[in-house]
Formats: sequence, structure tokens, C-alpha cells
Amino acid sequence: MKIEWRKPLAAAAVALALCTAATACVGQRAAQDLARGDHGESADVAATRGDAEPIPTPAKTGPPLSRHEAALAYVSIVEARNDSMTKLYAVVEAGEDWRTIRLRAGNLVTDNNEEIEKLAATNWPADVAPDVEQLIRDDRRMGVGWAAVSDAKSESAVFAALERVTEGSSAPARIRRKLGLPEPGDDDSPSAETA
Repeated sequence: MKIEWRKPLAAAAVALALCTAATACVGQRAAQDLARGDHGESADVAATRGDAEPIPTPAKTGPPLSRHEAALAYVSIVEARNDSMTKLYAVVEAGEDWRTIRLRAGNLVTDNNEEIEKLAATNWPADVAPDVEQLIRDDRRMGVGWAAVSDAKSESAVFAALERVTEGSSAPARIRRKLGLPEPGDDDSPSAETA
């Protein structure tokens, strides 16, 4: 028996998550951490905790990037994950088959993990590095939810996992502000080539 009400409910939950991510709202956990003044543990420690598979943190090489280099790197690094997220939301909102949603979630997990690795390997300017570390922690946390969607074995499990996904981080807005980048979606938001 198909449970049709779950699709609109899950689509609404994902639309809310999209709104949260697009406006760089703070997730409940991140808000609590910020209220306590807790900026979390290092990326190395975070890689060994939690429900997600640990993602090795690559060693940083070379001197810190200039602001311009960091802006170009940031836009380039986050592009694939953001594109995967947009595609996932589109198939959910369109009411696509649960297998398609699961496939898109798997693509998002892959791109999320690649984003984490690239962010961690980049030698960011000193004032930007703590925000990048926060984004890495947030990406790991969100990745657990998207992995549950990707690993779901049935339609009901996919939509139940979608309802549990928490998306959102305030780190991207801080990073963009410090690097002189406009908010995503602004008409003058640069591509990787023009940042």
C-alpha cells in the first residue's frame, strides 16, 4: 500500500530544509553551540566521532591562501555539493520515485564527502579557518542524515529518513562575508571563475 500523504509531508520538510540552507540559518544544534560559545572540536577529532564513517582529514600544504585565492577556492569547492542538493530537492518536490530520491541522496553524500576533504585540505586565511572547520563539522552532521536517505531500502524508509534530515549552517554566510563574496542567489554572486 502506498502512503501518498508522506510525499507531500516529506516535500514540505525538504522545502523547509532548503529554505534553511539557502538562507544560511543556524540549525538547532549549531545555535546551541554558538549560544554556549562552543566552537566545537578540531576537524581531526570530529572525524573520529559520531554515527558517520570517519573521513580522514588531509594534511594542509603550502602557505595560507590570499583572500582572492580563498574566495575562488571556496566557490569552486562548494559548487558540486550545492548542485547535488538542488537536484535532490527538485526530485523530492516533483514527487519522483523513491529510488530516484535515494540515488540523488547518494550523489549528495558523495559530493558532501568530497567537499569535506577539499575544505579540510585547503590552507585558509587565519580568520576564515575556524568558520571552515565549523562548516566541516556541520557537513559531517548533515551527511549522516543524507546517508540514511541514501541507504533506505523502501519508499517509507526514504520518506522517514527525509523527515529526520537536519540541514543548515551559519558557517557559509560567515565564510562568504569574510571572503567578500555575496550571498548565494544574489544576482552578482560570482562563479568560480569570477569570484
